[in-house]
Amino acid sequence: MNKQKNETAEEQFKRINRDLKEISWRVDKMLAKNKELKARNEELEKENEKLHGIILKMSQEKC
Repeated sequence: MNKQKNETAEEQFKRINRDLKEISWRVDKMLAKNKELKARNEELEKENEKLHGIILKMSQEKC
């Protein structure tokens, strides 16, 4: 009976270890995606600044 409990605990340990590896993999994947999105956001912010400058210039020319 004690051996059966130990096997169950060992199985639980293996399952938890697998789950933690899966979570770690998912977190790494999310962090990589987050880095990608931050870089894209910076690009869009720069483009937005350019467009804002163009709009200001055009509105000044109209006046």
